[in-house]
Amino acid sequence: MNAIILANRAAAHMKKNAYMEALVDLNKSIELNPDYTKAYMRRGNVHSHLENYEDAIRDYNTVKQKDPHYDDIDNTIHLAQSNAKKAKRKDYYKILEIEKNASESEIKKAYRKQALKWHPDKNSETEESKLQAEKKFKDIAEAYAVLIDPTKKQQYDSGMDLEDIENGMGGFSGFGGGGIDPSQIFQMFFGGGGGGGFEDMGGFGGFPGFGGMGGRSGGHRHGGSGGGFPGNVKFTFRRG
Repeated sequence: MNAIILANRAAAHMKKNAYMEALVDLNKSIELNPDYTKAYMRRGNVHSHLENYEDAIRDYNTVKQKDPHYDDIDNTIHLAQSNAKKAKRKDYYKILEIEKNASESEIKKAYRKQALKWHPDKNSETEESKLQAEKKFKDIAEAYAVLIDPTKKQQYDSGMDLEDIENGMGGFSGFGGGGIDPSQIFQMFFGGGGGGGFEDMGGFGGFPGFGGMGGRSGGHRHGGSGGGFPGNVKFTFRRG
């Protein structure tokens, strides 16, 4: 069986979403004819469907190298690179356990649930568990701060680099560096005049306030305890 027949059979597999079978045929096709540009292009498309974006980019670049004028190759490479970046980014929707079309109230509800679940004071059985909780607590606050802001959410959904969104907000990594930090967002939702610990909330006694997350004393209530805060609040994050 020659390279063209194998590549055509791969295309038939792809129409049936049988991507692994298509990949086998395309590997054989390229092995038989290392200069068969169409086989590289189809294999790149298979890798994209399988979310193997680095492999897809490699095949697309081979196509461009062999045929710089191949139809729409530059846009194809750009899309694969964008998808590769998305795959490496933090998945804010997964962190908050919500769908992409979640409403503002659903985002707030998800934040409340996850912030309570992963508050470091509630996960202090061991040093390891507390460190894990601190990381998750920061990620939850970061996810909320982006998804609750329509502009930042649109930028995130469009695939903009987190670093670019971060720069537009003044920096996420500055949690605890003087800007709004996870404990401050927590206080805005649940109230409390201390450092954001559970003893300030009532009903969660026995957990000491945590100071290692950059929380400030003298928390402010916004909209009453548990009321959250408006979705159009503008955040300013500063690097530490």
